[in-house]
Amino acid sequence: MIADCDRVMVCMSGGKDSYSCLDILVSLKRSAPVSFRSHRRHLDQKQPGFPAQVLPRYLQGLGVPFRVIEQDTYSVVKRVVPQGRTLCGLLLALRRGRCTASPPRTHHQDRARAPS
Repeated sequence: MIADCDRVMVCMSGGKDSYSCLDILVSLKRSAPVSFRSHRRHLDQKQPGFPAQVLPRYLQGLGVPFRVIEQDTYSVVKRVVPQGRTLCGLLLALRRGRCTASPPRTHHQDRARAPS
């Protein structure tokens, strides 16, 4: 599914599924018969109580370039979704739209963001 010279983007939410996806991709990159580049994106949605520095520290520890995009989609969703309804669907759509609207940079332009 990944061809030689492809660029693959992993959008990291901070959930165990995105950590797993990244781990699989990192392992595949080491053993794949093709060469490809990967880009990591994380959208900081400004959700109250979310530990914002955990994911950047993890990615820095792996030594992989990544980009944190900040946008308060949480407030938008809270305003639009009726009380008692699930927020997940709209949060996912906004997160996907925002992460894919930020085109991957070339490898030398990606830079890890230092924790505050």
